[in-house]
Amino acid sequence: MVRAHVHRPTRSHRVATPSVAVRPGAHPGHVARLGPAAVLGLQRLAGNRAVTPVVQRACAPYERGEKARAAAPAGVLSADVSLAGGHDITSAGGDSVVVADFPIGSAELRPSTIADLKRSWIGILERQPTVYEFVGYSDCVGEGGRNAGLRERRARAVAALFPKTAARGGRIHGAPVTEHAVDNATPEDRALNRSVVIQVPNVIEIGEIEVTEAEEPGVVIPRHEPDTTGCSRPEREMLSVAWPAAKMMINKALEMAYGGKGSVNTYLLERYFGPDWITHVSDIRAGYQKILANWFDWNPKFECLAQTAGRCPNAKPHMVTLAYVLKQRHVFSKSTPFGDVHVCREGFLDSIGNLQLLSATVLHELSHRLDNTSDHAYCSDPPQCDISTEKAIDNADSYAQYARTVFNAAI
Repeated sequence: MVRAHVHRPTRSHRVATPSVAVRPGAHPGHVARLGPAAVLGLQRLAGNRAVTPVVQRACAPYERGEKARAAAPAGVLSADVSLAGGHDITSAGGDSVVVADFPIGSAELRPSTIADLKRSWIGILERQPTVYEFVGYSDCVGEGGRNAGLRERRARAVAALFPKTAARGGRIHGAPVTEHAVDNATPEDRALNRSVVIQVPNVIEIGEIEVTEAEEPGVVIPRHEPDTTGCSRPEREMLSVAWPAAKMMINKALEMAYGGKGSVNTYLLERYFGPDWITHVSDIRAGYQKILANWFDWNPKFECLAQTAGRCPNAKPHMVTLAYVLKQRHVFSKSTPFGDVHVCREGFLDSIGNLQLLSATVLHELSHRLDNTSDHAYCSDPPQCDISTEKAIDNADSYAQYARTVFNAAI
């Protein structure tokens, strides 16, 4: 088996993929590359289809003890930092980040909130070249003019934790006082409104072309979180989209893996499965069908690891491990099936802003896990697999990258 070595140049310059080091015990994840944090339409979640303000009900006063709860170290919410997609915030895309539960009338962040940001999102967002927007909110209680200034101060307090991001020229402001992230019906809703939304721009990157995303996405991904261990909340949220999206990619690949589907599709099949793909199209389809047939015939568990843990460390400075699977030994059987999917920290970092990359990594590992494929080549740097059809049919990244590409084209 092949050790999980994934090529990455020192920075974003494209270079030829080096040879893959061989070490027993693990299969790698596919090549994934940081881009300008383009958020694809497939990552929009149900309820986040349009950027429109919430229609508000009459503003209810605070409940007894609510101000004290909001000022306490624990606050009102159990999670102060999360993705917008989990809260049905229609004014933000699902991949936008919400920093919530400010104390009532205050723009001061709790130490626990700052710690949560430092543990996850600051490192993730600061490394992107994207220009983000920081939008402050408040609940509906209180005088409008006072809330307007409070909203802007909250936006600036959060932006101050992201100096590189703010220096790129992102807009920092308060939302109009008549606009709220969610309704104000409960103390939890009001705590979520006392927030700052770090908006991720809705742009799709296709090669050198950038196009604005339509308000209505072409596809909705139903969230389904697999069983996980060692995963932070942001990592679990990313997997809850990437895992079901990987299955949708396989279904699209089965729909398109035929001759006569157009010149672009023919080009893609040759690009990833070699010049003789047409005579082996039934074998290609059989590979996808086997993954689907076995989708729940295993314990679908994902383990999240630091880049210094498990098989994630890599001694070569130009190589990085994104994910891997290991074979499990059975005491009473010679069969050695693959076990859990292990996702390294870099696998998540490379996918921020474009969760299709994480979906492709998941699909790559499940091709190993469920179809027993090997690693003959990585197909995304350069963006093709320069191997024979015979090897491509046994190559996990051929299946992952073809499925990702045709799914992306379909939306």
